[in-house]
Amino acid sequence: MPEGSYKLFAKVETTLGKSNGRYDVNNDGKPDDVKVTSGQTTTIASFEVLLPRTTPPAQTVPVVSATASPISLDLDATTGNQKLSLGKATPGEEVSAAVYVDGVKNLLGFEILVGYDTTAVSLVRVDDDGEEEANILKQKGGFAVGFTTPLTASVIRAAAILGPTDDQLAQGSGLLGMFKFKMKERFYGSTELVVSQVLLQGSEGMDTVRTFVRAQIQAEGLTKQIVASASKDSIQSDGTDKATLSVQLYDLDG
Repeated sequence: MPEGSYKLFAKVETTLGKSNGRYDVNNDGKPDDVKVTSGQTTTIASFEVLLPRTTPPAQTVPVVSATASPISLDLDATTGNQKLSLGKATPGEEVSAAVYVDGVKNLLGFEILVGYDTTAVSLVRVDDDGEEEANILKQKGGFAVGFTTPLTASVIRAAAILGPTDDQLAQGSGLLGMFKFKMKERFYGSTELVVSQVLLQGSEGMDTVRTFVRAQIQAEGLTKQIVASASKDSIQSDGTDKATLSVQLYDLDG
């Protein structure tokens, strides 16, 4: 193990269910550092793991109270949910799409599936936080980690609070993730980003939100297109052969 500082977490499976805990000597709700020195054995005090919750984690339990779709996409890069679902970008420009959730109760983790057109955009990365806005899982001091799984024409972002206490579970509304895309250089027209499904893991079970929330991006900047074609692929260099070269100019603005 490399020398440095580490945080320890434990996941336990028993006949009663699953539980987890963390190394928290002063019981302040935050994981404490364990320093590892090269060539030395590090000994730490034991730490407690909470008793498993009696409700099976796979049970479907409402995590959101909203009757309408609790998920929204926002193309506005400023802090907060502006619910901007229509934006503009130039070829090669990077765009941000924030995914928000409203009305959650005792949220400790989630998984988001976002689809996109690979001919129009390419995935750059997915961030937990905005520039001045923390992820909803971090708003009450929880230690949250996330990972990204790129697929063919979609991406999955999953995150969870490790070893949360009850007062660290997320409540209300907030940011789930910031998805970064780059417009393709030769793309012109409009394209959509689609959140098709969100799994919300609460303290007593899981809630699946099957939603098709969309945001549309209009690519601008490319206004003219030239298409050239020849009647023959090759001709003789001695001038005995002929070919016709056709050039078409398109006004993409109409």
